[in-house]
Amino acid sequence: MSLVTKPRNSLKIIYPEVKTAYFAEKVKTAEGVTFKEIEKGILEEELYIVLETAHLQDGHPIKVVLFQYLETDGKVLLKNTKNEELIVSVGNYKGKGGTAAQAIGKVTIGMEDSSDSYYLQLQKANNLYISIAVDAEIDDSIDYEVSYNLKEYMRNYKDAPNLWYNGDKKWFELKKKQRAPWMEIAIAEAQKAKGVKESETPLKEMVKKYHTYVGHPKYSHTIAWCASFINWALNKSGYNNIKSTASQGILWKEGNEKFKKIDKPIYGAIAVFTNYRTSNGKATSFGHVTFLYGKTKDGKLICLGGNQGNRLKFSTYKDRGITSTFYLSSVNEKVNQKFNGFYIPKDYTIKESDYLTEKDITTLTEANKKIGLTKFKSSKNESTR
Repeated sequence: MSLVTKPRNSLKIIYPEVKTAYFAEKVKTAEGVTFKEIEKGILEEELYIVLETAHLQDGHPIKVVLFQYLETDGKVLLKNTKNEELIVSVGNYKGKGGTAAQAIGKVTIGMEDSSDSYYLQLQKANNLYISIAVDAEIDDSIDYEVSYNLKEYMRNYKDAPNLWYNGDKKWFELKKKQRAPWMEIAIAEAQKAKGVKESETPLKEMVKKYHTYVGHPKYSHTIAWCASFINWALNKSGYNNIKSTASQGILWKEGNEKFKKIDKPIYGAIAVFTNYRTSNGKATSFGHVTFLYGKTKDGKLICLGGNQGNRLKFSTYKDRGITSTFYLSSVNEKVNQKFNGFYIPKDYTIKESDYLTEKDITTLTEANKKIGLTKFKSSKNESTR
């Protein structure tokens, strides 16, 4: 015979609590809006801070403070450009993607001053990490304790339980906004090429690499490679390309499926040029493709590409009229090269930061210095083959 004993009545103390805090992005779904936790963020883009709470009254205010961790292991409070505290309240996004127990705040974090409603300014650093501090007892009239991170705050204050992403490689990482990711790859390749001619090492081996990617491993630098380079760089950055050596391929059927024409140029846009016979003005199936880097003060395009004076470098072009005239052996006569349009991969989403600004106005000399080319000067009628 077994004995059954009744459990003793026990008193369970329920603390109001902030269970966790995390960064999120707002996601639109067929059912509506929701907030999805993210591991990394992008500078200058909106972030949401989501606090999961329990046993806090609807509308209860919570103060949120963000800190930046510096490479020196220092910690600094982020500066708000409008001197406002970020106060969120429980249930403030209820019916707008949040739950009754969540407190959600929107914030933008950048490196420079901004007029945005709630904008936090970071100090300059190579690695950008931030943490979240939460205070649910901002009103002195509240006489109860709040627990954080499933801990009783007053009894665990040495562990800083009201801090999230608090060191030990647990920071929230912010990535610097990247304009046209393929440009970083293209510029790095130009730096490797060291300004040498395509017939010289290391560029001749690099050209073979570009041709190999588009399916022509036996091609050498004697075959036009501007399109091979463009497609190789796009592929390296994970974007649409057509694996072609044809500079005009973007204008053809397969190109129309992978690329779209844009009216307003952006950093990294693919500038397409077409060669026209000087004898009758008719277009040939040849031309040039290159990446837009910036502009000169007088409005010329500064572009980075291959086959530009038989090198991988920056050159200038006009976006109207004849940009250059040269002899083209493939058609056995002189041709006029004219601008055709700007294109981008269809799977790339243009950001406001992609558009050219005054910061993108420079000189050809300064651009080529970026890739270590200091002495070479482009000719007025530079051949692109």
